Amino acid sequence: MTNHTIERRSREQIVADAVAHERARAMQIIDICNAAGRPERADQYIMSGAEPNEVRLALMDGKGDSPDPTNQKYMAEYAEQRDTYMRIGVTEEQYIASRRVTDGLDSIHGEPLT
Repeated sequence: MTNHTIERRSREQIVADAVAHERARAMQIIDICNAAGRPERADQYIMSGAEPNEVRLALMDGKGDSPDPTNQKYMAEYAEQRDTYMRIGVTEEQYIASRRVTDGLDSIHGEPLT
């Protein structure tokens, strides 16, 4: 065997491992979105490169099993203009964060105001 053959197999294994990792990440995200009752958001999270724990935190409220009711109003607003926001590169999460600041629920740094 030559070094070239060893390098090629190593690259092939690296690619195979990366593909397996990506498939597992995508399936975890789909499962999390389904459990949260938001299956329509799975593609967005997968394409953004989000990790499953980030998705879980973004979707779950303090009870850990449903979307934060405070944000449902903002989700509906975003959905009404989804194409426009997507065209200018604004994600639903960014929109919600911005609206929460505008409505005085969070500071500019994402911290709750009390």
